[in-house]
Amino acid sequence: MPGPSSTVHGDGNVELHRAHRRFPGGGGPAWTPRRVLSVNASADALQRPARLAWAVLGGLAWLLLVGTASAQGCKLSQVAEWTLRAGAQHLVIDGAINGQPVGVALDTGAARSVILRSTAVRLDLPRAEARGMRLYGVGGESKVEVAQVDDLRLGGVSTPGIALYVAGEVAFGGGVDVLLGHDFLAKFDLEFDLADHKVRLFRPQGCDDVSLAYWTRETAGQVALESITARQSRIAFTVEVNHARIPALLDSGAPASILSKAHAESVGVVPGGSGVTAAAPLRGLGAGSVPSWIGTFEMFAIGNESMAHVRLRFADLYADTAHAPTGSRIARTAAPTQPMLLGADFLRAHRTFVAHSQQRMYFTYSGGPVFQVP
Repeated sequence: MPGPSSTVHGDGNVELHRAHRRFPGGGGPAWTPRRVLSVNASADALQRPARLAWAVLGGLAWLLLVGTASAQGCKLSQVAEWTLRAGAQHLVIDGAINGQPVGVALDTGAARSVILRSTAVRLDLPRAEARGMRLYGVGGESKVEVAQVDDLRLGGVSTPGIALYVAGEVAFGGGVDVLLGHDFLAKFDLEFDLADHKVRLFRPQGCDDVSLAYWTRETAGQVALESITARQSRIAFTVEVNHARIPALLDSGAPASILSKAHAESVGVVPGGSGVTAAAPLRGLGAGSVPSWIGTFEMFAIGNESMAHVRLRFADLYADTAHAPTGSRIARTAAPTQPMLLGADFLRAHRTFVAHSQQRMYFTYSGGPVFQVP
């Protein structure tokens, strides 16, 4: 789609003009992605922490009144602009819990926001068991608790009296204390402008048929996003690896992109194979780790962008996530397998706009390696 003509206002809002055809429909097959958080819970257990997104949204809502007067054409109302910590492996912004500084990692791959257990202990937060809940991720199962937070501050906005899930059997390091998940981020359209160390949150008005890659007049890459449902709260789309179409999700919480071992093997790249080398094991919220490898793939493509002879990490992401449900002796994987995680390395190489409002993702190449491998 041609890039839009645009007017940038002094209040930070962008007006996009409608001299464009409607983008084609379509999308990948229906599926249910999961990575870090797979939660089985009763309604009572979910009730209090589920207020996180709405509580913080309430704190941000006043910003929506700035510069949102109706005008002709599409208008993006900027809700917030967050500055990322320089040099951090994860996408981390500054926050505070009960007046104590914390690092908040923006994690589109996490279905729910959580505070890490090591941080909850350090801040001496009151905690209670989240009965009826189980959480699985890379490294296996993590115990789930609920912590009461007197005050949460994000980007200068303070929200009092909320509850947060607590999880994580090991500290993440890198200054990460909280994972701000897709339960919050899905409420906005998101721009990842990592070359400028910024992440911006928008609310669009009248933008159904306009490309939201407002920063360029060139044709931006784009992919259709799967619908967000109660079972799928992820930024999910389809990519190609060795000419095979596979589901993927945008996982800003993963420092580097990862392909599942099963799907790497399905396109002919196997541990011990030609050009495949062992890499460091991966860790997540669970106590364990999973082995990983780096292999060469014939091609990778997303939208209008394709690359040949790509070096990419792959791992047995879903090892140690099986459990036997009550009343059954048959072990089942706790979450449906996710073929590919498109991580923060892709975002560092591309200016990206996730248009939840349109079920589209736009991106333009900024420079540097698309996939980071040792």
